[in-house]
Amino acid sequence: MQTYRQHISSFGLYSCVCLYLCLLSCREAESPPDALAPGKTFAEFFIRYLAPEEQLLGQVSFWKGVSWEVRDPLEPSGLVSFENQELEPRRLPGNQVRYSGTLKKAYKDSLAFRFRNQDGRYLQYEMKMTPIRDFFVKGRVSKTEGATFVVNGGIINQEEEIVFMFIDQRNRAKSITIKGPTTDIGISIPAEKLQELTPGPGQLYLVKKQHRSESHPNLDLTASLEYYTGQREVLVEE
Repeated sequence: MQTYRQHISSFGLYSCVCLYLCLLSCREAESPPDALAPGKTFAEFFIRYLAPEEQLLGQVSFWKGVSWEVRDPLEPSGLVSFENQELEPRRLPGNQVRYSGTLKKAYKDSLAFRFRNQDGRYLQYEMKMTPIRDFFVKGRVSKTEGATFVVNGGIINQEEEIVFMFIDQRNRAKSITIKGPTTDIGISIPAEKLQELTPGPGQLYLVKKQHRSESHPNLDLTASLEYYTGQREVLVEE
C-alpha cells in the first residue's frame, strides 16, 4: 500500500512538471517574434564632396532595434572612422549621436566608413561613385529649343541622379534633376524643363547624387553621396 502511494505521488509530481513545461512552451510560442529576436543595427551614412575646395564630409548615425520604426539611438563601442580618420561624436536632441568629420583631399571613387557592430566585429562600409570631372554646354541653352550638356562622369545608374543648378544675376536658383539610368555622357534637357529659368547670363553647377538602401542579417542602412562641381558661366536664351 505504501509503495502504491509513493508511486501515485511520483506520478503526480511528474505530471505537474510536464504541465509546467507545456505551459511554458505555449507561452514562448505565443510571444511576438520581435520580442525574442536580437536587435539589429540601423545606420544612416552621408558623404558630401565639394570639388572646388576639395572638401570631403563624412557623417553617420546608428540605432538598435527591430525596424526603422522601432529603434533607439546607439553609440557603438570603439572608434567610428571615415577614410581612416576618427569621427567626432555630437549629441543631438532625443539622445541621438551623430559622428562627423571633414577632410581636405582629392576625391576617390571609393570612400569607406569603419565601425564596430553590436556583435563586436569591426565592419567596413564603402560607397562608390564616379565623380563629374568636367562639363560644358553643347550648343546653347534655349528656352525654346532645349539644351544639351556633355558631362564627363555623367553616366548614372538606377540609384543616381544629376541636379543642374542654375543661378541667375539676382542670385535666384532653379534646379533641374535628371534621374538614372543613362547610357551616354551627353545629357539633353527638353525645352519644357527650362521654362522657369531667367533669360540672360548666370552660373551653373552640377550635383551628382547617389542614394542606397540595404538590408543585411545584422545591419540595415541607408547611404547618400553628393558630389558638387564648381560653377560655370552660362547664358540662357529665350
